[in-house]
Amino acid sequence: MSQASTQATLPPVDRLIEGLRGEAAMATRSTAVARAPGRLDVMGGIADYTGSRVCQWPLVDAAAAAAARREDDRIVVASTGFPGPVEVAVSDLESDDPARVRAAVGDEVGWARYIVGCAWWLLHHADAWTADGQGQPGNEFRKHLRHFRGFRGFRGFRGFRGFRGWTVRLVSDVPAGAGVSSSAAIEVAAMHALCSLEGLEPTPMALAAACQYVENHIVGAPCGVMDQATAAAGMSGRLLELLCQDDHDGAPARILGQIDVPAGYRFIGIDSGVTHEVSGDPYTDTRTAAFMGHRILSTMQTPDRTDGYLANIDRAAYESQRRGRLPVTMDGRSFIKRYGETADAVTHIQPERTYHVRDATDHHVREMARVSRFSELLTETAQDPAATDEAMTQAGALM
Repeated sequence: MSQASTQATLPPVDRLIEGLRGEAAMATRSTAVARAPGRLDVMGGIADYTGSRVCQWPLVDAAAAAAARREDDRIVVASTGFPGPVEVAVSDLESDDPARVRAAVGDEVGWARYIVGCAWWLLHHADAWTADGQGQPGNEFRKHLRHFRGFRGFRGFRGFRGFRGWTVRLVSDVPAGAGVSSSAAIEVAAMHALCSLEGLEPTPMALAAACQYVENHIVGAPCGVMDQATAAAGMSGRLLELLCQDDHDGAPARILGQIDVPAGYRFIGIDSGVTHEVSGDPYTDTRTAAFMGHRILSTMQTPDRTDGYLANIDRAAYESQRRGRLPVTMDGRSFIKRYGETADAVTHIQPERTYHVRDATDHHVREMARVSRFSELLTETAQDPAATDEAMTQAGALM
């Protein structure tokens, strides 16, 4: 077997380290390396952004990133399988306008925005945390990340002394466009490597939330936090159970637990060959339609008892009293005229588009009950092993 083919069989971290040994610019500097897995969406999936429970399976396939400091005021990123390297001046990241950051990278190497976006986020937001070891965010952080609500996620930041740039190298085995969170794996690996290099200690959810912000505002993909949370907090061989609602400390999701899968059972994902794009129109339209439905439903009940999440709407009341009052479809112009904008901070209603409001709302209201029951069934198998087969049969039916 050739040396090249031997290296191709190595895990991404090992391949990355092997490559660094032959690169003098990285090998002679202190280098931080981090790994983050892709994920299989077992239950909950698209409903993460409306507050549902979700169950996610971390994959063996992963991304690995290595970060080192530079002395030339440049951010340089490179990845196997993508054109590059891509260089951006540190001065190009001074603006707090995400559109200017996207323009600095350029459309022809859009993949680099995931990594450059992490660098930009740290340059603009990490120094807004107090240096008292408590990790309380400052006003600048709150201004840009309103949904954090004072989230205490970082500890002991002391600033980037003598910073003049970073080099980031990336290797990933997570297939792109297959719906298994290749982008989140890249972001979390890169952000984690940069944090390690600079002595930052983000909690998994702080890391995930920062990476979600990068994908929403620098990449321009309106994802929820589920993918990044799984890449940051998932454990091998366990289902990560999340409630995608603000925690008491302001985190954008709550880790409910790590669920053991009964012996003899596995979750298997089959690549359909159909490309999945979070930044594409079908995903964006469905998300927009769900928030339109929530906005309409909120006018039917005062006060709103959902705490801001469509997933918290009582399913029985929805189906018996309110579902029939939702429009099947509605064009954006008519909605804006009657209801204004929705509560979603990362999508905007397009006046000329027609949205399938009722179908989108149906799914998001019903999904919470389905995932909650699925989680209960898997928990029952641990409490009563004799009931495992029956519980897993019911869980499979829910899938």
